[in-house]
Amino acid sequence: MIAGGFLALFIAFKVITALLKKKRYNERRAYLMQKYRNNTELVDMIMDGQFWKQQTADQLLDSLGTPVAVDKEVQRNKRREVWKYDHVRTDQYLLRITLDNDLVTGWTQRT
Repeated sequence: MIAGGFLALFIAFKVITALLKKKRYNERRAYLMQKYRNNTELVDMIMDGQFWKQQTADQLLDSLGTPVAVDKEVQRNKRREVWKYDHVRTDQYLLRITLDNDLVTGWTQRT
């Protein structure tokens, strides 16, 4: 009897968790659709966590979130930033994305 009660609670917990996850997903998608003027292709790529050349810094933030660290360099006619994700250990990151004047220009990714 007790085991059956725990199983019912476990199943209820899983169902509620799935419903909340779906609700958060739908709310985020609606927010991005409004922000990016119903550009379905762009929102799909952001929701999938993709990044690409010429992506804006704002789109990258929406796609991957806040970087763990940022290196900044100001040159004569451009501002370069390297956004670092997936920290492994001291100054080692699995993903580094380079932005020039707030546009993605390249990246290095380790596995």
